Amino acid sequence: MTDQKQIAYLERVGRMWEEVGLTFIGGKILGYLLICGKPSVSFQELVDELRVSKASVSNNIKALTGIRFIKMTKPEGSRKSYYKPNNINMADLMQERTALFDLYADVMDEGLSHLSNQDSDAAKFMTETRDFYRWMKAKMPQLLEEYRSSKNQ
Repeated sequence: MTDQKQIAYLERVGRMWEEVGLTFIGGKILGYLLICGKPSVSFQELVDELRVSKASVSNNIKALTGIRFIKMTKPEGSRKSYYKPNNINMADLMQERTALFDLYADVMDEGLSHLSNQDSDAAKFMTETRDFYRWMKAKMPQLLEEYRSSKNQ
């Protein structure tokens, strides 16, 4: 990829991805798949175009497919795997992930039960995290309904 604006975009997606706790290379892979203009891209093309190691591409593809942002395809008769952005419904994906909010809150509650000092920084972190996820769980159905309604107009 030689277009400077495209390279800058990949860098921007990589930095954004890092800001949310994922990897810079994962962001560049996602960014490349979004703007390359091809229906799908081979593993080797990702290595070559992004100039990163096979191990890095492999690890990041696993992460990106795991969160369902990209998917693997294998054309009939081909031994090669190809990757492309996944056509996902973000509201449905968020609804599925909302189920994890209870897990996060419960884990924080359990952690709090192990602390003798409920005024410690750890206790404050766990309390805030638990309260936030319980609040989000309560709000998410309304937000998702509003979003879906806005898409149907």
